[in-house]
Amino acid sequence: MISVTFHENTRRTRPFKSENGALKAVWKWLRATDDDNAYAVIIGPRYSEPRVITNWQELPFSEPEKVYF
Repeated sequence: MISVTFHENTRRTRPFKSENGALKAVWKWLRATDDDNAYAVIIGPRYSEPRVITNWQELPFSEPEKVYF
């Protein structure tokens, strides 16, 4: 189980089943926020210390390409 705490004006914590799901949620949240001081803290079995993510560009995701028919 991965735990992510989102810090903006307030704090909220959410559990995730997978690390990839947690990182994708952090990526989407950081892209959507206008607060330059926003950050997320990830805690899980893979991390010996909590991982702090302050910028969505630190994560290996990109916008899905639009498909036109």
